[in-house]
Amino acid sequence: MESAEKKESAADVKQNAPEGEAKASEEKQLVKKEVEKLAEKKENGAEKNENDTKKDDNDAKKKANGTDKKVKKETKVKPKGERKRKSERSGSNRVTRSTDFYVSMVEESIKLEELKAKQAIEAKARRDEPKAKKPVSANAKNTNESKSTVKKPQKAAPAQSEESEPSERSFGELKNILRNSTTMDLAKKIIGVNLCRRIDGQKIIGRIVDTEAYIGPVDKCSVTFKKKKSKALASYFADSGTACVEFVEDGNTHLAISSALPGEYVLVSALQPMLGREKMKALRGMRPSATDKNLTSTANDLAAALKVTMEFDGLDLLEGGGDIWLEPGVTCPKVVKTRRAIDMNNEKNWQEWSFKKLRFYSATSHCIKTRDQKEDQNTVLQTLPEDVDHI
Repeated sequence: MESAEKKESAADVKQNAPEGEAKASEEKQLVKKEVEKLAEKKENGAEKNENDTKKDDNDAKKKANGTDKKVKKETKVKPKGERKRKSERSGSNRVTRSTDFYVSMVEESIKLEELKAKQAIEAKARRDEPKAKKPVSANAKNTNESKSTVKKPQKAAPAQSEESEPSERSFGELKNILRNSTTMDLAKKIIGVNLCRRIDGQKIIGRIVDTEAYIGPVDKCSVTFKKKKSKALASYFADSGTACVEFVEDGNTHLAISSALPGEYVLVSALQPMLGREKMKALRGMRPSATDKNLTSTANDLAAALKVTMEFDGLDLLEGGGDIWLEPGVTCPKVVKTRRAIDMNNEKNWQEWSFKKLRFYSATSHCIKTRDQKEDQNTVLQTLPEDVDHI
């Protein structure tokens, strides 16, 4: 039995021997292929390492020699005649405009401008030419005649003076105003006259811009109300143009000018400084930077600025030859007529004479302290006489 089994196992080994050899050969071939692949990879890696080392060597040489700097390519500039346009270089068929084309365009624009100027001149000539009268038919004549018979109501001319700007006066005009004017006319017409003063050899000028008329013994607000000529009031009854200086309650003085009518006078209420402002400010005790608006805008202020004292009472302001006098000055086209300022501010004097329009001031002066807003736009003519009967 044992021998039979050994024989069978030997037979099986003989049968399986060729199959084992085939498998062994296949495994050997696979191992060879893997070995070859590894060898190729090693060779390729060695070549790469060699190339990298060569590059590093080359870079080191370039840095050493300075050849790593960028060198600009030298471009040869061709002469102007040999240069080609972009269109020619690119090979396109584009056609560019020549200089003749642009010259022709400029010439055409110049011609158009000349034509426009010529047309404008012709149009102006046609406008200036007198229009030819068209022949009027008989029916049209009749209608025109009927229209001409009917008169349209004419608008009333505005009560404004022909003078739009002030004009200079002469000495003769000033003398005529002082000698031949009523008190109201005098108060209105001396607006613009210069009141002059000499102090320590320096001339001071102030233009009269505000006045008040006082109608003598009948005026309840007047100094001469119900009074006759006396030593104290002699200047108020003197010839016209005489200086009337009066003391008032607060210790100041007021300057007035006598009228041609006895006992009547014109109070000078405000001046517009024209010369010697620094001297006026010093006499008033004001700063040099002070404006003219409040320098001589009241009767008290102007008397202080001109240093008016009682020694000037009774002096002829036209031909007296003293240190205070009048000069012709200029006319005043715009004069406002209103109530007297003293009576407007004092309720005790509100009576029939307080509401009468006896005050005149320049509408354009900036040195008026109290203005009447209602009457400020209603100016009167300086040349027209005032109606004394309807005060």
